[in-house]
Amino acid sequence: MAKQSKESVDFPSGEVAPERLWLFAAGAILVAAAPHFFLAFPFQFFKEGQTQAWLGMSVWAPSLLAAAALFVETSLRGQFARPQIAQTTRAAAAILVPMAVVAVLVHLHFRPPFFGYTLGWLQPVLIAIALYGFVQGLEALFWQGLLQHRVMRDSAPALRVGVLSVLNVAVWLPFARSTGLDEALSTYLLDFGLIALASAVLFELGLQTRYVMLSRALMGAGFAWAYHTVFFA
Repeated sequence: MAKQSKESVDFPSGEVAPERLWLFAAGAILVAAAPHFFLAFPFQFFKEGQTQAWLGMSVWAPSLLAAAALFVETSLRGQFARPQIAQTTRAAAAILVPMAVVAVLVHLHFRPPFFGYTLGWLQPVLIAIALYGFVQGLEALFWQGLLQHRVMRDSAPALRVGVLSVLNVAVWLPFARSTGLDEALSTYLLDFGLIALASAVLFELGLQTRYVMLSRALMGAGFAWAYHTVFFA
């Protein structure tokens, strides 16, 4: 029977052995990253006018990862017990941390559109905001609900945060050899790494998986807004 950490709650013990969870999680990451090996970056699809391909590529990986987490009965209410942290502190962090991340992304990447020219930019940007908000929120079920809470529950908090942040970035590394994306990719990796780091820290503060999903969805929407010119150009 699976050993349950004293700081971890809502962990359904006994369904899947811990070592099998490790293999399952690793396999899910590899399969979810498989489309990336075709060297087609989602943004590139959109720039080339292949909107359906962009939608499919963007949703494929997080949907598969979330399905993998649900397959092993990952709880939306899973969390680390942190009685020393006040509930008001956690609630404030759930709001302020995503806002801070979005502020950083917007400060670094936002370019005001030329409103006097046309408002045709608004529809694709709204689609991008909804899509990336949904995608990032969905991913938290796997990264926080399964990996951070269950697979790595006996590891040190700092190690959990570090590993989760690195893995979130590593999924995108197959794009490193894509033509014309060398410079842009490094920027995207830093952005996704920042979102992953913030999500992992929020979960370590004792937030339930479902609340981290909401916070991560906000950061994903902010990411799309910061890069709105990519979807408008």
